[in-house]
Formats: sequence, C-alpha cells, structure tokens
Amino acid sequence: DYTTAMAVTDTAIHEIDVLPWLVNDEWDEVQCIMPKTNSKVKNALKDPQIMIMKTKGGIINMLEVNVNCGFGYDINCEVVCENGVVNLPCPSFPTVRYANEVSTKIEDNWILRFIDSYDVEIQDWVDHARKGETGGSSAWDGYVASITADALVKSQTSGVPEKVVTGGTPDFYKK
Repeated sequence: DYTTAMAVTDTAIHEIDVLPWLVNDEWDEVQCIMPKTNSKVKNALKDPQIMIMKTKGGIINMLEVNVNCGFGYDINCEVVCENGVVNLPCPSFPTVRYANEVSTKIEDNWILRFIDSYDVEIQDWVDHARKGETGGSSAWDGYVASITADALVKSQTSGVPEKVVTGGTPDFYKK
C-alpha cells in the first residue's frame, strides 16, 4: 500500500521537520528527483527518490529514500561542514566472523532504532503538560513540515524545484 507520495509524507517527513531546526534556517525550495526505479518494486511506486532541499541561507540537504533497498532498515546521515564532516553513528551490533565471512547485522524495523526517542519525546510532552506549559515542537513546525512535504510531492510530478511558501512565521511562534 506504500505510494510514491508516501516516500515524502511518511518517510522523509522526519528529516523535513528536523533539519531546519538543526541548521537554524528555513526551507526555500525543494526538488524530488526520480532515478531509475528499483527492480524489486512491484507496483507503480517510484523508488528510490532523491530529495534536494535548500534553505533560505543556501544550505543544501540531500536525502535519499529507498524503501526497496533489499538489505534492511538503514539510516545514514553525513553533515559536510566547512572544516570537517560529522557522521551519525550506526546502532551497535557485534561483528560476526563465520563460514569465511565477516558480517554485521542491519535492522529490519524502524521501531528498534527509534523507540527510545519516541519515549523521550512523549515524556517531555507529559512533563510540560503537567506544568501547564508547552515545549518541543509547535503547530507551526508541523505546518512548515506539511507545506514543505506538499512542495516535494508536487516536485515528484513536475520534476523541477518548487518553492516552499509559508507566509512567514506568526509572531507568537517566534522565541
């Protein structure tokens, strides 16, 4: 039941949401490029997809979504900076040497990688709610992620960069 648009709205949406926060910038334009479809795809799904997202300050983010990669649930992140590179560590699994091979497990399920993060996020929400406060992401953050996702889905068919137009952050969301 996974569709081409879901590569953006269900899979890439997490990066679409968090990256502007990480780089302290806003999205300007986004583009989705459709390479040759994976031979494992059995329906009209376009997979993999390459998403290029540019911020107003000129930072380029490149994201690959490849749900039919065939080797497991694998997430990699590399941040290329002026003076160095930062890589997101992979989950720790033992390296196994057996039958003339060396191997390391790759997850096959997103839940095992992110369940602790969801618990921390929900606990933070509960802690703020008990105090009558808000914390973490706002409705504006969700709105911007949705508008950005809409632009990427539009680019899936147009093939060209699409502007991300939010209308400007309302004052009560500015900190």
